[in-house]
Amino acid sequence: MKKLLLSFRIAALGLLVSTMTFFGCTKSTPTETTTPKPMVNPTNGSEVNAAKQPGTHCFAFKDGNHSIEGRLELTAGNEVVGTLKGHQIDEATGTDNMYDTSFDGSLQGDSLKLNVLSSATGNKEKTNQTWVWKKEGLQEGEHLLLSVSCVN
Repeated sequence: MKKLLLSFRIAALGLLVSTMTFFGCTKSTPTETTTPKPMVNPTNGSEVNAAKQPGTHCFAFKDGNHSIEGRLELTAGNEVVGTLKGHQIDEATGTDNMYDTSFDGSLQGDSLKLNVLSSATGNKEKTNQTWVWKKEGLQEGEHLLLSVSCVN
């Protein structure tokens, strides 16, 4: 009976932690590392060309404590929809910041004209942005996200 009760408590604790993490109720410290399931395979970015063909395209950026992974769907009509997931550790405060961005719009030549919704630490912001689709990847603001293989 004690073994069953201990198993139930461990399962309940796991469910509570998962729920809190999902709803952003946890605070990370510099000693904790969070490893979300990757959307991309950043190890083979040099092997992938960012050709503007209809289908799924993935991109990645990594610089020190800042990383971004992205997935973009391009239709035959040049309509675009996608997501970015970012992670940055602020060394000054030790804060572990994660953010999500969703976007939709159209590809016009090399330019992606997008409606962007960014969400970070409970704050949401809608903007219109133009990103550039280059041979090696996507230029999103100051970040060049290299083209990489997608993980299903």
